Amino acid sequence: MIDEEELMDIRALARQGYTYAEIGRIVGRDWRTVKRYLEHGAQPVYRRKRMPSKLDRFKPLIDQWLAAQPRLLATRVHQDLVRDYGFEGGYDTVRRYVERSRPKPPARAEVRFETAPGFQAQVDWSHEEPIRTGSGLELPLYCFHTPRMALRPKEIERKYGMDSKTAWFMLHRIREAMKREPMAALLSGRVTADETWIGGKPSNRHGHKRGQGGQGRTDKTPVVALVCHETGEVRAEAIPDVTGETLAQVMAEQVDTANTHLQTDSSAAYTKLGKQFASHATVDHYAGEYVRGEVSTNAAENFFSQLKRSTSTEHITPSAGTI
Repeated sequence: MIDEEELMDIRALARQGYTYAEIGRIVGRDWRTVKRYLEHGAQPVYRRKRMPSKLDRFKPLIDQWLAAQPRLLATRVHQDLVRDYGFEGGYDTVRRYVERSRPKPPARAEVRFETAPGFQAQVDWSHEEPIRTGSGLELPLYCFHTPRMALRPKEIERKYGMDSKTAWFMLHRIREAMKREPMAALLSGRVTADETWIGGKPSNRHGHKRGQGGQGRTDKTPVVALVCHETGEVRAEAIPDVTGETLAQVMAEQVDTANTHLQTDSSAAYTKLGKQFASHATVDHYAGEYVRGEVSTNAAENFFSQLKRSTSTEHITPSAGTI
């Protein structure tokens, strides 16, 4: 950027018939810069001259005070300057300089505390709703929470003192009980649909194993999620590809399309599919639109965020079978 005085010199040389290259050599600028200012009307930078301040002669003294007492208040600095050194300026002038000149405390070094797997966990207590017995007696319920990405039979064995085979069998029974019934009711109401790709980062692979990258051009496993806003239920499923035909099959198995208001992004895979629903609203991520009123895909993306944090911690490279 050039200043106003230099621009006046360039215009004067141009009026005398000098070429862009000749003007550039005279003023020490590239000829393209000269051309931009002469032909395209580029404006110079107007730099305001710094005016002397009443505080200038006291600044070394303030720096000395702050070096000795970094937490010294600006009010105290202003008071001492006025009383002992005859400073006639205002408090705001002193405050602004003190804020700029105060020594910054050194950043605290981060100490990472690590233990071997299975020997440390984050825990918390909570007081839940009381348990009511058949006789009407209320018993207080205190819960001890141990959040984990996954639970191993060996940890159950150590924690509850049971046989490893019993722990393994119990975990499988719990997972079986959590499965959705085959005849579960179809989702209806306001449903958000979105998809993601689960798999290891290409940067962590060997060079010859890295894919081309990008959605639709990767060997990661696509996963579609359906979130019912009325019930809060999420149904996710690994799918072979993200096409309108595949998504339509998933919708037919999980959603009551006639009584559902679908929310998705602007993916072309949902264009034809959306006509089967009571209504279909979209947000255009390519245009920077993520929320419009009650329409968004944030509910599904929040689920994917938690899912990926879980799998990336416990299963480094989950396969389609484990998903």
